[in-house]
Amino acid sequence: MAITEDQKKALSAPLPPEAISQHPTKTYLSSIKGIYVTERFNEVFGTGKWTVKVEKVGEYPPSSAKMGPMVVIKVTFEVPSEGIYYESYGGND
Repeated sequence: MAITEDQKKALSAPLPPEAISQHPTKTYLSSIKGIYVTERFNEVFGTGKWTVKVEKVGEYPPSSAKMGPMVVIKVTFEVPSEGIYYESYGGND
C-alpha cells in the first residue's frame, strides 16, 4: 500500500515556528523538537501505527587525542500498514 496524496501533503506541511530553533553549538543548523515530529506522525499514520527503533551498533576508540570515542547507531522507522520501512546509520564522537 502506498501513502496517499493527503498523507504526503500533511507530512510536507511546515511545522509551527516554535518547533524549530537554532542549534545550540552549530549556528548554521536548526534543531527540531521531537514531540512535533511525533505529533505529525500520529496525525498522518495514527497513534501506535508507526515505530522508531534506535539500536547501538558499536562504540569505537578515538582516532585522535582531540576526539572522544565514535558511537554508531542504527535507526529504523516503520509504518507496517503503509508498507514503509526505512533504516539509517549515523555516528558521532
